[in-house]
Amino acid sequence: MTATVLDAKPRTEKGKNKVKHLRNEGIIPAVVYGGSAEPEMVSVELRILEMLYNRSPYGRNQIIDLSIDGKQTQVISKDFGRHPVTGRIKHVDFYRVQEGKTVAINVPVRLSGTAVGQKMGGVLLQGLTAIKIECQPSAIPEFVAADVSGMKLGDVLQVKDLKLDGINVKSMRYEIIATVDVPRAEKAAGSTEDSVPVNNAAASEDEDGESGDE
Repeated sequence: MTATVLDAKPRTEKGKNKVKHLRNEGIIPAVVYGGSAEPEMVSVELRILEMLYNRSPYGRNQIIDLSIDGKQTQVISKDFGRHPVTGRIKHVDFYRVQEGKTVAINVPVRLSGTAVGQKMGGVLLQGLTAIKIECQPSAIPEFVAADVSGMKLGDVLQVKDLKLDGINVKSMRYEIIATVDVPRAEKAAGSTEDSVPVNNAAASEDEDGESGDE
């Protein structure tokens, strides 16, 4: 992954009103932390930050060369504060990354292939849309591909089934990535077969008993 440069300015403004004034100008507060250096308070232009995310195939996992007063620090976006109504980013935490030290991040999961069960009328359903992984910064993938081509009707693909070289998966092993649901018609047929048939013999016995009384 090639890092992208983003300009940031040291931030001295504190307090709700001063930070609100920054946001009104299209600037959001941010914190840079991690490594041996002390945390730094900075500010970045929201429009530029969102443009960076949107243009990168890695989205918000893009490695950023954060330029603070001409000095570049390599970071990754670790956490966001959002407006409860609009969902717009109000604050971002940048985590300093170093080659040789792993980072834990969430990456998207994309299903690949056509399941055998789909060709038999089954419905492919996706569970997790992202998983947590740990890897070297340079090894961060755009996404994790989950191959579903071998899945049959009723099969379940779990996190433990993923094969990822050089990447440590941190999500729960048995969380579900995908399932191939059995068609409703087959479910209905199966439930009919499993139901207990009406015993007509008892009715016959009742009829025989009544005729005997006569």
